[in-house]
Amino acid sequence: MDDNGGLFGLVFITSCIILFPKIGSVETVMFPTLGQILSGMFFETFGWFNTTVVMVSVTRIIGIIILLAGTYIAVVLSARHSTIELASSEHSKSQMLNRLWAFGAGILCTVQSTFNGQLGHYIQSPTVSALWAFIIGLIVLAFLKNNNWRHLRIGIRLSQSWFAGLAGAAFVTLMSLLILPLGPGLTVSISTLGVMIGAMLIQQFGLFQSKQQSISIYQIIGVIGMLIGILIIKIY
Repeated sequence: MDDNGGLFGLVFITSCIILFPKIGSVETVMFPTLGQILSGMFFETFGWFNTTVVMVSVTRIIGIIILLAGTYIAVVLSARHSTIELASSEHSKSQMLNRLWAFGAGILCTVQSTFNGQLGHYIQSPTVSALWAFIIGLIVLAFLKNNNWRHLRIGIRLSQSWFAGLAGAAFVTLMSLLILPLGPGLTVSISTLGVMIGAMLIQQFGLFQSKQQSISIYQIIGVIGMLIGILIIKIY
C-alpha cells in the first residue's frame, strides 16, 4: 500500500508537469479534478481501500450531472467559441488523449491520497507517511534515463525548483493529514476551489512564465458549474 501510494503520487505530479504546456493550466486542473471526484465517489460507494461507505443518492447523481455539464461548457463550448484558429483533426486527437491522461492521473491522485492517509493512521504520523511517498518517488526518479546530476545541479540553482518542491511537499502532507478526518472526496473537494482559482489566474495573467490566454466566459461558467457539482456530491 505505501509503495503504491508513492508511485501513484509520482505519476500524478509528473503527469501534471508534462501536460501543463500541452493543455494549459485550467484543463491541467479540471481533468485531474474530474478524475479525483468521480473516483473518490466510486471508492466511497463500494468502500474500496477501507474508505467509509457512502451510498449513491439522487442528489449525488444530480451533482455528477452538473459536474460533467460544467466540464463540457468549460472545454467543448469554450473551444467552439474561441477566436483561436481551429486545430487540425490530428491535433484534436492528441489533445483528447492528453485530457484522458490527465483524467487518469486524477484517479491515481485519489488512490495515492487514500493510501497515504491510511499509512499515516497506521504509523501515527501523517508527516512520515508523506515522507515515505517522497522517498519512493525519489528512488524511482533517480533511475530514470533522462535524469542525471547535471540537470540536478542546474535545478538547484533555480528558485523555481525550490518553490515547486516546497509547494508539492505542502500539498502531499496536507492531503495526508486531511484524508482520514474528512474523507477522500471532501478533502479533494475543499482543495479544488483554490486550485481552480489559481489555475485561472495563471492562465489569465501568464504567471510563472506560462502562456497567457484570456479566460473565456464559458470557462468561468464551466468552472463554477464544476464547483457546484462537487459541493452537491460531497455535502448533501
